[in-house]
Amino acid sequence: MARTPGFDRDQALGSLVRQFWRHGYRGTSTEDLCTTAALGRSSLYNTFGTKDVVYSECLSAYLADASTGFEAVLGAPGLSAFDKVAALLEGTVEQESRRQADGEPTGCLAVNTLVELAGDPAHAPVVDQVNRDTRARLAALATCIRLGQATGEINAALDASAYAEFVNATIVGIRVASRGGAGADTLRAIAACALRSLA
Repeated sequence: MARTPGFDRDQALGSLVRQFWRHGYRGTSTEDLCTTAALGRSSLYNTFGTKDVVYSECLSAYLADASTGFEAVLGAPGLSAFDKVAALLEGTVEQESRRQADGEPTGCLAVNTLVELAGDPAHAPVVDQVNRDTRARLAALATCIRLGQATGEINAALDASAYAEFVNATIVGIRVASRGGAGADTLRAIAACALRSLA
């Protein structure tokens, strides 16, 4: 099919993100992409490029959106360091619960990318995309936690970088549990256990 009149590239990209998010890279065919974006094969290639290019752009869009929310929480005025970490965890639970209720994709496209494609040299660029994003998040989290340790609100028993890894792993765990069907109460319990370990 050719590009439809009034074609909205950003809207189509959002649909493609959700397609890959639900079905993965290997579970999505070029035909699936054409159907999802309402484009013919040649129009898809002219608009977005090959399947690998489409996936990379979708991942970039997903990571940028996630980073915006992450940075907004860590930069929120009036919140202590501990409260910022709590807000990240609680926000993840609320996000996943809302997605479950709305029938939206749950879990994390970045995590899915690592699980599906890490170790495959052909997909090293997108794995590197995720790893760069993760390193930036960990550095920002460690800075926040270090400030909390300095004020005594976060336990200083472990290095701030180790706590940052733990918090990030908890967020990943909440998203994976949600994708597996865990309900809101279970997700909240995971977040609560993590917060208790930081105090």
